[in-house]
Amino acid sequence: MSQSRPEIALRLASQSGLVMLGNVFTLFVGFPFQIYLARALGADQLGALGLLEVVAQTVGSLFSFGLGFSLVRYIPQHAGCGQNRHVTSLVATVFTATACAGIVAAIMVMVGQPVLLYWMPELHPYAGLLPLTALMTFLGMLIGISQQALRAFFDIRHMILMSSFVQLLIKVAITLLLLGLGWELMGYMVAVVVSSAFALFGMLWWIYVHIGRLNRTAEVISSETRMSWLSYSRTTYGTYLLGVAGPFAERLLLAGMINLASVGVLLVIRQLHMLLQVPLTIITTGVAPMFAAAIAKGDLEEVGHIYHIATDWGCRLGFPLLLLLLLYGDEVLSIYGHAFSTAGQLPLALLVMGQVLNLLTGPVGAMLDMVGHEKDMFRFNAVSNAIGFGGMLALVPHFGLVGIVVGTTFSMLYVNAAALFTMKRQLKINWWSARYARLAMPIGAVMCALVLVKLTGTVGGPWMLATLLFLSYAIFLGAYAWAGFSSEDKEIIAMLRGKA
Repeated sequence: MSQSRPEIALRLASQSGLVMLGNVFTLFVGFPFQIYLARALGADQLGALGLLEVVAQTVGSLFSFGLGFSLVRYIPQHAGCGQNRHVTSLVATVFTATACAGIVAAIMVMVGQPVLLYWMPELHPYAGLLPLTALMTFLGMLIGISQQALRAFFDIRHMILMSSFVQLLIKVAITLLLLGLGWELMGYMVAVVVSSAFALFGMLWWIYVHIGRLNRTAEVISSETRMSWLSYSRTTYGTYLLGVAGPFAERLLLAGMINLASVGVLLVIRQLHMLLQVPLTIITTGVAPMFAAAIAKGDLEEVGHIYHIATDWGCRLGFPLLLLLLLYGDEVLSIYGHAFSTAGQLPLALLVMGQVLNLLTGPVGAMLDMVGHEKDMFRFNAVSNAIGFGGMLALVPHFGLVGIVVGTTFSMLYVNAAALFTMKRQLKINWWSARYARLAMPIGAVMCALVLVKLTGTVGGPWMLATLLFLSYAIFLGAYAWAGFSSEDKEIIAMLRGKA
């Protein structure tokens, strides 16, 4: 039998609430820091950082082999069945393989310097930063699987503590110190390496604690089980590589066809786009292991219910921010500097409008990955990347940043539509839920309020925008409460009050 609805929702709320806390902290500390960094480094150095980061991410992705995703998929399943030896063996295998692959990846970054500088001649003045890029590659790979392991153990608390609070605070402190000493881009990259090392140590410690809490079991791990681990990793590896290929291609195209400064502007736009992804990240981080646990019981009804709750809550969290960026994108970009505001207004508006579909479809891709349709998602992402890359090749020479965004938007439309069709056809789960109807009035209320304030022409500067963002969420929540919470929401509120 599936859990009762309040229990499912409360569990998702507890997991997602911790992720939201970390993201709120990142917003209030990390967002001003990114603005400071953009202004301190300028568009050229920020563009170089974007290229170096994409090198680290791309090489790390090539050598990750998708192993970390198997932790989220199979640890909840094996732990739920009491197969603790399966859990320990999987964790040991994944971490050993990733550590070895990470060393090879870091070496590849160093020995591949001539090839890299040939393809990216803009990086010649920054060639001395490649050793730090190699360290970022190695640490990034281990941090990635450590986060996946903690998610799989439902330990969102320590994952957020180390990767959001500890890592960000250390990075900000060291960056401010070294930029003050005139280290410029090197100072920031040193801060990234040191803060990543601290975060990795903390996450590894808590993974060790979780492993130590498992009772020893002596079941035999069959070759079929190991092959299922490998098969899942192989498929998700392919999907992950497709996701990494997009940023690499768009930055390389802009640097080669336009200039390095346009890469810096793109980096700022992508940072704002990542803010729009935060609501889905909050929900997906907590919900993915729940999908895996539900499908292990064969309970598709529970899978569907989790999906509808997650989509509803993702929209609640995301739409006020989305509407603010849509209507006030020019004011937000002006905080970064005139160069960013001039070139980035139209691309940002187009990207924000494309994000509407991502919010409305919720974690459909994560759900399909967790319930056995990862190969379908790989095919969808392959076609999506082809659409996006083809659009960029055709449009970037003529439209620059706008061409990048148009290609990205069409690729997002395709992958979400294909995933929804598969969910309906294969799992018999409808996208629509009556709970979505409650979103209409709050969204309309926020839109009207933002338009009215826009007409006054009084909003400008970071503090005014932050106040307006707070008011947007307050209006949304007030309108939602006025329309009436669902019975499930009321039960969750009652439970939380009882725990207080």
